[in-house]
Amino acid sequence: MTANPASITIPTLLSADEFATLHSHHRMELVKGYPKILPIPGAQHEKVCMTIGRLIGNHVADNDLGHVMGNDTFIQTGTNPDSVRGADVLFIPYDRLPRDQVPPGSASSRADGGDRSAIAFRSLARHRHQCR
Repeated sequence: MTANPASITIPTLLSADEFATLHSHHRMELVKGYPKILPIPGAQHEKVCMTIGRLIGNHVADNDLGHVMGNDTFIQTGTNPDSVRGADVLFIPYDRLPRDQVPPGSASSRADGGDRSAIAFRSLARHRHQCR
């Protein structure tokens, strides 16, 4: 039995803004315009994230460089089509996000610009889990 081409639904690409409106409270990321459900991280993943976050956070705090965030803080990593990923550990310098202006929702910084002023880290433990 073959599918009727008229009945096939082609998913619509989402923009970063649409994704944030629809899925900001879900364990999801936007990958090249398509929402993807994230696996729930385990203890090994969280230990790696906390260790990296602590090491980077200590250096950033000691040198008053900017913000260190974690826990899947959203950051836009691509455009046309948009991608919004949840960083395990995220560094944004104060010149990109002033010290007193951390938003209550997602970080609005971009990691794909030529200046690379935001640095996002993803745990290898999560990537191994997603590839299984």
